[in-house]
Amino acid sequence: PTSSPEAILADAERALEMGERKHRARDFGKALELLAQSSAQIAQAGLVGERKGCLLFAAASANLLEVKRESSRLAELAAPTRLTTTDRAAETEARRLLTSQACEALAQ
Repeated sequence: PTSSPEAILADAERALEMGERKHRARDFGKALELLAQSSAQIAQAGLVGERKGCLLFAAASANLLEVKRESSRLAELAAPTRLTTTDRAAETEARRLLTSQACEALAQ
């Protein structure tokens, strides 16, 4: 059965909130899974262009990047390596692109 856009957004919002809680609890694996689920639900339903969908998608995506960054940082402490300038530039570009897309969607 096809869910309504409101139901899809409500499910995505629950997954986002649970992912944020898991992130705070340092359960990075579960946080990554829930945040990816949240953003995928919104994208697959084509709701990124809707105001609430855009905001939830941006929040889930930003949190996903943050969890990945933190888990990478912990991995670095276990096995020291250096982030290259290219890695930092890619992360900065990803954040800029997400913000830009969210703002464009809200302007529509």
